[in-house]
Amino acid sequence: ETIDDNEVDVVSVDLLSEDTTALKEAVDGAAALVISVGTTAFPTTKWAGGNTPKAIDEEAVKRIANVAQSVSGLKKVVLLTSVGVDRTGEMPFVILNLFGVLDAKRSGEDAIIAASADSGFDYAIIRPGRLVGGPYTNLDVAKLMQIEGGAENGVTVEGGDSLLGDCKRDAVAEAVVRCLTMEECKNVAFSIVSNEERALTTEQWSKEFNRISQ
Repeated sequence: ETIDDNEVDVVSVDLLSEDTTALKEAVDGAAALVISVGTTAFPTTKWAGGNTPKAIDEEAVKRIANVAQSVSGLKKVVLLTSVGVDRTGEMPFVILNLFGVLDAKRSGEDAIIAASADSGFDYAIIRPGRLVGGPYTNLDVAKLMQIEGGAENGVTVEGGDSLLGDCKRDAVAEAVVRCLTMEECKNVAFSIVSNEERALTTEQWSKEFNRISQ
């Protein structure tokens, strides 16, 4: 409803359903997929109807991964998860994972990686820090205080899961586009947080992807 573009088709799919017919039709012929599903880490009204972390971040992503294997011509899948998926025994992720959200996200990651190995499409897993800046969809302090995250779109990028901090939503969106459009972003999982520096240039993104791929 927020997309004003005649070249964009909006399709509603029930990712909680075990029947993947509609999902298969929605992604048929796609050259790339971006998976940005999610729910709240702690019980809220958003969990209504079974919209829990396990159902969304794990089971739904697994369904998408399974369907992706049958998409002819699919070249790349980009999955958004979170920092902390490999550090659930460390603070503050111990608290964040009380209801299993990070475990579910990690299971979703594993499903995409396995599907990539079986089917041959490339993958990129982006693990952003706490999302800040509009639209304010999280039920947390960032929404309450309308935290913008700074004027610049600079980011710190590290392979694996090693960073801690906030990440602007528009900076995450740029990272997704970079992953989709740059050949250097291939079969990588990386964490990303915002900083107060200028946004990375195309050349700098290329260097970052080559560095974390080694």
